[in-house]
Amino acid sequence: MSVEAEQETCGSRLGCQRPVQGMAAEPFGSPCLMGRSTSFGSWSDAPEVPSLAEPRPRERSLTPEDAEMAECSPITPTAAPSHAATSPLLEAATAVPAAPEDGAPVPPAAADAAAQRAATAAALWHRIQSFMHCVSDSPLVQSALLSLQLSGAFPAAAEEALSAERGLEWTLSQMLSFHLKAGWAEATEHSLLASLWLLESWESVWRSPATVCLNDYLKHLALFSQEAVIAITADWKNSFRALRAGVVAAQSDLLKRLDWHIRLDVESEIKPCSRLLFQMAGEASGKAPTLREAWAQRMHSVCSRVRHHAAMLHKHSRPAEAYAADGQGAPTKRQRTWA
Repeated sequence: MSVEAEQETCGSRLGCQRPVQGMAAEPFGSPCLMGRSTSFGSWSDAPEVPSLAEPRPRERSLTPEDAEMAECSPITPTAAPSHAATSPLLEAATAVPAAPEDGAPVPPAAADAAAQRAATAAALWHRIQSFMHCVSDSPLVQSALLSLQLSGAFPAAAEEALSAERGLEWTLSQMLSFHLKAGWAEATEHSLLASLWLLESWESVWRSPATVCLNDYLKHLALFSQEAVIAITADWKNSFRALRAGVVAAQSDLLKRLDWHIRLDVESEIKPCSRLLFQMAGEASGKAPTLREAWAQRMHSVCSRVRHHAAMLHKHSRPAEAYAADGQGAPTKRQRTWA
């Protein structure tokens, strides 16, 4: 199956029949801090921070009765837009349909249908590429994935299609399914964290509060970007409140776009997204475009990096039994010496 046909099939299953209008108008809001110099501390779009003396309700997962919240700026600066202009699918969208072998001209109806299919495939590939770009370049998203890897509690872990070694890939496939079903043209840190938070809160009520999940997502941020840690800790309270408000607003938008239908089908929604994210050219028909193969390698690299950090943390972490044994030991008495 060609790439255009496979992506068109996935798009039809995920409700992506129409091409996204104006998909290059705004770059997506997820930052790339790795290898770039960025500045933080400007939260002009964040809501006004309430006084510490005012009581604040406990953050939780959104319900249909919740009011719509204002949009907030991402924790990291805007990254460069996806390289959709170099995509072979976009080239196919602008190409002239080939004439039949007998030299007869292509009927206008057939040409329009082919152009429509190419445009739909190009728009779908742009949205997928935006998602992969945000995952691979965002230290915050990778820190959140590391928290899942360390806990071993991946969303939808009871599904038969999930193996213990592919928990990260399975989670990212579900996040991409939400991204495509929601109809987002661009992926941001807020939208990805909102998708992950929704998956976790669906699995366990203990993961419903936003503060609980975000604290875990930020715990290992220094392993991926020390600059981000310095920036967010410069004004920790305001930075965390702005991040939390942005993720809560993104989850509210996600639920409205999904019409509160958040259950994903394994065969028709999750597995096709897994193939789009991680299938290499050699694993498919051998005709996958070079650009898609490079992005698949990049996604595999992200998962390998996260697993490497998790293995190092497990290796150098001290078990709780060791701390308990130290506390039970008798203290060493100082011997008094006489001159």
